[in-house]
Amino acid sequence: MGNPYPSPVDWNLIDALNTNIDNAVYYFSNSDIDQYGGTYVTYINGISSDGKATNIIPSMQGFFIHVTDGAYPVEGRLVMNNSVRVNDLDHPFIKSAEAEQPKFLRLSACFSTSPDKPDYTVVYFDDQATPEFDGQFDALKLLNTDINVPSIFSVTPSASRLSINGMPPPGGQSLVVPLGIVTQADGNIMFRVCAIDPSMVAMKISLIDSVAGAKREIALNSEYS
Repeated sequence: MGNPYPSPVDWNLIDALNTNIDNAVYYFSNSDIDQYGGTYVTYINGISSDGKATNIIPSMQGFFIHVTDGAYPVEGRLVMNNSVRVNDLDHPFIKSAEAEQPKFLRLSACFSTSPDKPDYTVVYFDDQATPEFDGQFDALKLLNTDINVPSIFSVTPSASRLSINGMPPPGGQSLVVPLGIVTQADGNIMFRVCAIDPSMVAMKISLIDSVAGAKREIALNSEYS
């Protein structure tokens, strides 16, 4: 889709008018060296996958949406009228987000040879979220087409790939969130905790590599290769 107005529009206002459209909005950013390659970032419920994508869609900004799953045939309706326009003219394409929803963790993955080209996945807690994919709380993973950028995501029990995963609070119990990664080239991958809500700092969070048999406790800015 695209913003048809000569002004920014607010996805949160659009979302309230939609029918059978998931809450998430997806943006594509072209690669600097490959005209057909690029990466995807996502925004849903105040959470952005990379910390930059927001609900404000600038004029002429293209974006992707997902029609809510259901029994065939499913009709989704995206609605925009003058009520969704905003006067925020300071946002360039995909500008830094405002305050994030609390209790979230953002993990990045990149090739060690391209540390400036990470991909991201986010897990956050919401009382109404479920372990399975829910278009009101979760964002699907669109695989990057830039060969120098891996695609990292979390995986639901039914094997849905998510870029942003809303989970019910663990309530003091252990919680395992499976991760997946897709690469288009050989190389060494660096995983990094690039953002964590202060309320989660006291939690014991570990990255488990089941292939290597390694388990490492992680904290903000910690890395695993």
